[in-house]
Amino acid sequence: MDDVWKTVPGRELVRGDLVKLSLGGVVPADVHFDRADSILLDQSMLTGESLPIEAGPGVDTYAGALVRRGEATAEVTATGVHTKFGRTAELVRTAHAAIRSKNAVLRIRA
Repeated sequence: MDDVWKTVPGRELVRGDLVKLSLGGVVPADVHFDRADSILLDQSMLTGESLPIEAGPGVDTYAGALVRRGEATAEVTATGVHTKFGRTAELVRTAHAAIRSKNAVLRIRA
């Protein structure tokens, strides 16, 4: 039986889905590589790493990583706000809210 792939918007992915990643693409969710594929990923947007990483079997990567070389299939492990990027964005959002609250209290005390 031939593999059948279809394009699905990232917002419709769920944990356990398989995604096919290829050159120039953006990883749509946190994923785990479990096949013998090898792929070069740029995760600098999230991790700050200056060099791309080689990903293969047993490696996890994050939503937002850019595919710099190769093609691979990976299993979705987290989507949306449950991804590493989503949790980081939530931490930044709540930190800004706490700072605004603190500034409001300090203005009242002055």
